[in-house]
Formats: sequence, structure tokens, C-alpha cells
Amino acid sequence: MNLALKSWDVPYKPSGDCLIELVQDFSPAVARAVLDLGQKAHEESAHSHLALDAVFLLENAECYTHLENHAFWLAWDGDEAVGVFAGNANPYFFSRDLVAGDSLWYVVPEKRGSGVGLQLLGLFEQWAEELGVVDIRIGQTSKLDPRVFNGILNSRGYDCVGSYFVRKVDHV
Repeated sequence: MNLALKSWDVPYKPSGDCLIELVQDFSPAVARAVLDLGQKAHEESAHSHLALDAVFLLENAECYTHLENHAFWLAWDGDEAVGVFAGNANPYFFSRDLVAGDSLWYVVPEKRGSGVGLQLLGLFEQWAEELGVVDIRIGQTSKLDPRVFNGILNSRGYDCVGSYFVRKVDHV
């Protein structure tokens, strides 16, 4: 068994003031961070009309810390969690080729523009590439300006493909 640590597998302290860690131990501090960042991300999402289920959120986040081909990073500024990235890699629907995608990528407003979000994305990209994925797919379902999001991803070599539409269903 190869126990060598990958570069994305150890705490990462970029030139800024935040520490980014690949979460493998779902401690009480991590749970609090997930709840805090999850609530903030949910409020900014285009899906904020859906009920936020804290227990379900914690169960899902914890799965990303131990399921094969799943990864979960938190960015910390001291004791405060300021960013999160959860992603996975799975075979494409029509192929056994692995494709990676984000499930959650969020940075608190006061840290946007600091590079924390790009560092989280970079760690995910490196993780995915080391798994041997063919594509990395990143999406946006927040109410943030898509021009900024698209510009960031275009500058990193991503192409915008397709669209994402939501139709709310009224129940009687």
C-alpha cells in the first residue's frame, strides 16, 4: 500500500493568511464550519427556496470525507471557516471515463477576491488530475454575477458548455 501523501492531502498554507485542509476527520469544529458555510452558501444559491436540512447537510458533507473518489476541503482564517470545496469523480453516463465535478464551492463574501476560492479550485483540479479524470466540470447555481464566474473559469482553460434551467413546481 502506498502511504505517500499527495500534495493536496496535507494542510496547505498559501501566501495569504488562510489554511486550506483536505478534511478527513469530521470533528465538531468541521461540523460547525459545514453548518455555517452551508447555510451561507444555501442562502446565496438559486435553490434557497428549498428547505435547508442541517442533518442531511452534515451527512452529505461527511460522506465526502471518506467515500472513494470524493474530496472535501475547508479554508480557515484562524478559527473561522471562510471557504469550502466538495467534489467527486465518477464515470461518465455513457462511458467508463472518469469526469470530476464540484458539488459545493463557496467562499464567504469578505474573502472573495483574496485568492482563497482559486486555491480551493486548484487543489480540486490537482486531486482530479491525479485520479486520471478526462474532464473537470464546474458549475454555478448561485445568484452571483455569472460573467465574473465565467471569466475566472475561462482564464483557467474551461469552456462554457450547455445551460442550466430550473422550473419550480407548485404543489396544491
